[in-house]
Amino acid sequence: MEHGLSPSPSTQRWQRALNPAWRRVSGGCSLDRDAGALFRAACFAIDELDTGASPGLSWMSFKYRGVARRD
Repeated sequence: MEHGLSPSPSTQRWQRALNPAWRRVSGGCSLDRDAGALFRAACFAIDELDTGASPGLSWMSFKYRGVARRD
């Protein structure tokens, strides 16, 4: 489970704008990483990947949840 970059361009703008402050107050957590792309770039095969956000909080609550294995 990881926070991540929303597919919505308007939400992405909010995430990128808020991310520097968010990282300072949340112990380094990042709102704007594409978790799926990061796992694939690290040579993991993604067996399952669900994404989504809570209504009204998409800038903060877009999440990736899944199962990956070393490819």
